[in-house]
Amino acid sequence: MVSDISSDTIAPGLQAFVLDYNSLISYKHGVTGHFLLFVICWLCNNINGKMNWFPIAVVILSLGSRSLGQIIAIGQCPEHPVVQNFDLQAYVGYWYEISRYERDTQRGAECVQVNYTLNADNSVRVENRQLIPPSGEFDVIVGRSVLSFPDENPLQGKFNLTFGAMPPILSNYWVLDTDYTSFSFVWGCFPVSDTIRGENFWLLSRTVEVPQAVQARIDALIDLYLVREHIRTTSHDLHYCVNQDNLGTKLKKRNINSL
Repeated sequence: MVSDISSDTIAPGLQAFVLDYNSLISYKHGVTGHFLLFVICWLCNNINGKMNWFPIAVVILSLGSRSLGQIIAIGQCPEHPVVQNFDLQAYVGYWYEISRYERDTQRGAECVQVNYTLNADNSVRVENRQLIPPSGEFDVIVGRSVLSFPDENPLQGKFNLTFGAMPPILSNYWVLDTDYTSFSFVWGCFPVSDTIRGENFWLLSRTVEVPQAVQARIDALIDLYLVREHIRTTSHDLHYCVNQDNLGTKLKKRNINSL
């Protein structure tokens, strides 16, 4: 495994792609998606000057780059600035998901809501509720989050979030901006290999619509850090999103592992 890709060892066609740090692609999940991801990882970690990988890369990118999906990017996770002097007490509570990068654990989900509650040990209980149309069945997914660097001063808005039995060891939930009362702009990144990363994004709001007063602030963050065409809007207008607790639909609790 190599830690970075030297321009001297890459075929010219592929070199232009690898060196373009902002060349992002998405992949379709399932067997095809994971196979494509495996091939890309293998290529980036076994590239040498003896073979021209450019035709293969073009095929992979053409298969994966036009659909909404998990964002996969060339390079290691960047250090985006996060909220400083983070106020955990003000942050906990009820949020609606307004938009996101699509991902396996939320594939097709609508009516997504999350409730953060503070535990006695200062960790955060995370309860996600989402509906997967057309079943009318709600998933309740419970996880745990801890501050990534609790002893730092000022306190940063970085968290280790996990669902299921996995310990929260990866700093993968970064609050890039929030006013605590109306919106939260959350970004996450995780290594896929030494040379490839995956990215997540969630826009949260205390109400089902983001207030217009903060929309320009959110748009500026999107332009700086995201690929707008891969952002997926979460619907809260469906008739079965209303009064979830009073509906006769089945609530299914499940534990899943998440990056």
